[in-house]
Amino acid sequence: MEQFQPKHEEKVKALSVDDECFYVDLECGLRLSGPRLVAVPLSEAENLAAPRNAALRRDWEAAPVLD
Repeated sequence: MEQFQPKHEEKVKALSVDDECFYVDLECGLRLSGPRLVAVPLSEAENLAAPRNAALRRDWEAAPVLD
């Protein structure tokens, strides 16, 4: 599976996660959210929350499309 590569990183204000969802806050004020499909402990996910963190681009994969 191809690695996740953000194309417009400068438009992302913050990334955050909780037990069930992830959230992407955009500079324009919109918040995107979805289910956590990758099993990453919250303690590790907090370290990956910065949008420009290289670990985010290296370790997280895009979720597969489900039919």
